Amino acid sequence: MTTEHKQDIVAMPMPQFVLIPLGMALMVDAAVLAAIAIIWPDRLASAGLGAGACVVGLTLGMLAIQPWKPRPIPAWPTMVLAAHGISMGAVILAAVSLYSAARPDAPAFLACVALPFPLAMIAQARLVLGPALGAPGGNGHSAHDTH
Repeated sequence: MTTEHKQDIVAMPMPQFVLIPLGMALMVDAAVLAAIAIIWPDRLASAGLGAGACVVGLTLGMLAIQPWKPRPIPAWPTMVLAAHGISMGAVILAAVSLYSAARPDAPAFLACVALPFPLAMIAQARLVLGPALGAPGGNGHSAHDTH
């Protein structure tokens, strides 16, 4: 007996796939910028450059995998892993480029580059893996269901 498995082919929902991780990064950057504005007001421009490097890198990584292109569902976790790697490389490249050109204050700059990145990556992975893990809004089945 052979059983053919038809794989569903889907595209990522663009607004959620791009805006939720970017929103997460921007919220963290806003909190860091607010803290820096209180603690070191003269370093605010440096922090703003760091926030820009983070957002540019995250956006490039997310768009590089073409989330609007339909793919088999099992391919999406690999694509998101690729997006994470591209994002990390793009964030580093943007940060090094901006740091070399502008010579901002290092602690403020790095705080706005490094702190939002992991949370944005977690948010993005959760969007893709959520349905597979039985998250609300997914297929309604948990990974632990036996039927």
